[in-house]
Amino acid sequence: MAAGDHVTLMLGSSPKGYQALELVDVSPVDEGAVATGAIHVDPQAELLPARLKWFDKAKGYGFLNVFGTQEDVFVHVDVLRAAGLLDAQVGEAMCAVLTHGAKGAAALSVHPWDAAESWSATKAKAEDAPEARRVASAREGD
Repeated sequence: MAAGDHVTLMLGSSPKGYQALELVDVSPVDEGAVATGAIHVDPQAELLPARLKWFDKAKGYGFLNVFGTQEDVFVHVDVLRAAGLLDAQVGEAMCAVLTHGAKGAAALSVHPWDAAESWSATKAKAEDAPEARRVASAREGD
């Protein structure tokens, strides 16, 4: 595996948040390829508007504030890097998918502010897909 390769994992939820259970696939990135920032939508995920509250590259982490809340949300340097937001400035608006663990909220992924519209459209399509309806009706029947 090389830096920049696309990795697909099977995730499981635990009291500490999401954890990788299985490595499903590793796809090498073509040399010279540029990250597109594509968003792969989990129909259950919620994309929340947030601002970068504080970030220290040397420490490798910082915090976000989700609009309308006082809760600090941990964000790791790798999450910002994966979104192409490593040079984000304090106060910059972005969108985030969160998880909650024993230490509080953490960003699983962040996306540029303008990604919210495409996320909503993609999420609506995913929720309308026949597979998503079957899963939803199966859950309702439990």
